[in-house]
Amino acid sequence: MKRRPVVFFDTNIPINVANSVISGSEWKQAKAIVRSKYRHAISFVTIKELLCKLANGSPDYFSQNKRPLNVLYNVSPKSIFLPYPSCFALRTVLGISVSRDSELGDKVWTEYVVRAVLAAPNKQALKKGIGVSNSVHRRQWFDLDHFALHENGPQKEHAELLEGVRTGQINRPDPIKMSASIMEAHGLTPDTGDCVKLAGALDAAFKYEGVLADFAKNKGYDYDKHQSDWGDALQLMYLCDPNFLFVTYERELRKRLQHSPQAARICRWSDFLTKTHDRPIEI
Repeated sequence: MKRRPVVFFDTNIPINVANSVISGSEWKQAKAIVRSKYRHAISFVTIKELLCKLANGSPDYFSQNKRPLNVLYNVSPKSIFLPYPSCFALRTVLGISVSRDSELGDKVWTEYVVRAVLAAPNKQALKKGIGVSNSVHRRQWFDLDHFALHENGPQKEHAELLEGVRTGQINRPDPIKMSASIMEAHGLTPDTGDCVKLAGALDAAFKYEGVLADFAKNKGYDYDKHQSDWGDALQLMYLCDPNFLFVTYERELRKRLQHSPQAARICRWSDFLTKTHDRPIEI
């Protein structure tokens, strides 16, 4: 039996819906498409970025700043939460079940946290603990500031790597070496065959790392203004599953990856609304 394809949204989609850049009628149309043609997956990367924005936002606008998260959570009553991208890739490509060094990124944990954040009136109440309906846990607590500090660490490390590429101290990203690094980060011993498989399955993500390395060589490239670029590279790891479709509002992403066979599964928002959903997207 053929699996129903899976669609997941870039962070800019729920933000643009909440800010009315995407109209209510377009969003209603998109949800109808998702519910009739796809399974909906919620990316950990999108959740991470929305929670970090919420952590950094003004306490006076806490409820307003939750809108994108609420938009994403209510796409479908049967939405599935995706684990951290590298964990997903190792499981999907190599059949190896791994987790991060903490519960951050576990799909069950993520769902409980999202429900608690949506129920909380403010950050302080969330930190103390919120009762979540239909939960096996009586109360769910969550420290947004601690989460943002933890999750911004890898982003800063990535910026430092790009700075190394800019200065010539670090070579341009190599797919096999990046595959080995992913395995080592999860306590695994890299095997040449596994690294080759992983590099092929993460083609779009690794090619995008190469694009970012080329950008970094431009002295005018400002890391702070392009923080979402790192998130895009992580999002693309989910395309290791050939059944996944990534929808983004960004115009240039698919063009930058035109030489990757996975680029056909990167879909611009306007194309998602108008395409024929019974065949692959064509570039």
